[in-house]
Amino acid sequence: MSFVSFYKKYRPNKFTEIIGQKHLTKTLMNEVKDNKLSSVYIFSGPKGNGKTSNARIFAKAINCLNNKNGDACGECENCKSIQEGNCLDIIELDAATNNGVGQIREIVKNTFFLPTILKKKIYIVDEAHMITNEAWNALLKTLEDTPEHVIFIFATTEFHKIPATIVSRSQYFNLSKLNDEEMNSVLSNVVEKEKINISNDASKQLIELANGHARDLLSMLEQMYMVSNNNINTELIYSMFGIVAIDKKIKLINLIIENNLAECLNLAESFIQSGANIYLLTLDICDILIDKLVYIQTKNQKLLKKINLKEFDSINSSQYKYLLNLLNIFEKELGKVKTSNEAYFYFKKMIFESLAICDTQNNNSVNIIETKENIKEEKVLKNTKDSNLNKIITNLEHSFTLEGMFSTKEYKNNKSDIHESVNQESKNQEKPNIFNEIKQDSKNEKEKNVKRDLEKIFLQVAFNYSKENNAKMQSNLQKMIESNLAAFANIGDCERVFISSNNAVIIKFNNTIDAELFNEYSLRQKFMDAYKKMFNQESVFIGLDNKKIDEFKIKFQEFKKKNNPLPDVNLSEFLSNDIISKAFDEFLR
Repeated sequence: MSFVSFYKKYRPNKFTEIIGQKHLTKTLMNEVKDNKLSSVYIFSGPKGNGKTSNARIFAKAINCLNNKNGDACGECENCKSIQEGNCLDIIELDAATNNGVGQIREIVKNTFFLPTILKKKIYIVDEAHMITNEAWNALLKTLEDTPEHVIFIFATTEFHKIPATIVSRSQYFNLSKLNDEEMNSVLSNVVEKEKINISNDASKQLIELANGHARDLLSMLEQMYMVSNNNINTELIYSMFGIVAIDKKIKLINLIIENNLAECLNLAESFIQSGANIYLLTLDICDILIDKLVYIQTKNQKLLKKINLKEFDSINSSQYKYLLNLLNIFEKELGKVKTSNEAYFYFKKMIFESLAICDTQNNNSVNIIETKENIKEEKVLKNTKDSNLNKIITNLEHSFTLEGMFSTKEYKNNKSDIHESVNQESKNQEKPNIFNEIKQDSKNEKEKNVKRDLEKIFLQVAFNYSKENNAKMQSNLQKMIESNLAAFANIGDCERVFISSNNAVIIKFNNTIDAELFNEYSLRQKFMDAYKKMFNQESVFIGLDNKKIDEFKIKFQEFKKKNNPLPDVNLSEFLSNDIISKAFDEFLR
């Protein structure tokens, strides 16, 4: 006897054997039992979840000679004939090849003939979304006035492509993906009957990989069974399907958080060399970050899907907005990683972008640390004041009690007066925090330096602006974005070239963070190097947001009235002594 694939061998033959889809099976069984059948049905849902199997079981139940509560007996002649595929009254069609007007007209013509053996002639049309609009129109009248002895069942994975005129004449059922418990029931049934040795961890990994698709689950189990010598474990699954262990994924996330570029690239390269599935890796990183974000907000361990509480604690960041930005970077490229032949390129690009926002986060954290230090100093000072205050009050209370100078009521009133008096005196004696003032002054001065340098370059570019240069630079920028050379510098999120001179460009960004990030030395320098390599010419690029541009435009109008035109940016001086980069480096320290 020839070998039969698991998903065919263990395909359900009755409604009671179907795992999941209770809403579908209950409704169809009741219709059969009460003999209240519709003429057109649509079964929609993801691949491998039993659309065609349910249609066949439904056809058997309708024509069964001894159905039990609306389910097929599986033993009568009609059931056996349908199960073996020998029945001429059950017509299965693949709409991928039978989707034209000619084929549909042939079906329409045959509907007028009575069934040869069964009670009902049933057409099961798979991949129904492939039928052309013209063919649907040819079938429309037949579906509206279907002969009593005919039933149509359409199966599709893309319900939105079915015309509304067809849907309105049908009973529609949506088959959802199976949950983990239902998938485990499918797996356990086959493992038990085939006597397969599989570890619990391996079972969980297969269920996770199948992602709710029963057919995929059995296909992967069969593949593992063939190569495992009947001993399936997680190591084999990892190597077969290019899965990266959870601890290595968390290690990569932590290296990004630590801004360790060298180790990030080494680890990513090891994934690539081991043949890791980059799409699954990226998807898992997204799931890990989602779990982290969910638990930060809810503190509900039951909501963790990908990681446990110990793995949650091993991720070295709990800053919600930062983790959300990381998630956005990986999620944004998920589609490209899945469909592109250059998945490795996009994965490394995601790492560079993640490190870029990590830089920004670390720079911002300086202010957070300073704030924490200030709070700590204030707490120490407050504790000292409170301690001194309590000593004074204790002495006074003792004095008052011994000498009996006040009644109880007077004592309480005067006690509050003492507190208020001492607090006021303490406030009067407080000294300003000189260190914080120095830090604030230094920070303000650095911000002024950066702003002054940006303004200077803006004025130079504005005085030497021309439409020809602008059009040329905008075209060049677009070419860079399309070729992905600009991707690592986050330049793809810019709006456009605002103004440009012969050798300098002001790029308009939609928000302040992207503009400041671009001006940070390493990213901008890489971008300018890429520009030089692509167009064989050097040019200075500066990023500004809308607010800065509006401010500098006013400065330019004022400066233009009072001064002679400025020379263009001195390219050799700028590239050798990058004033903006130096200012930003100083500011970011």
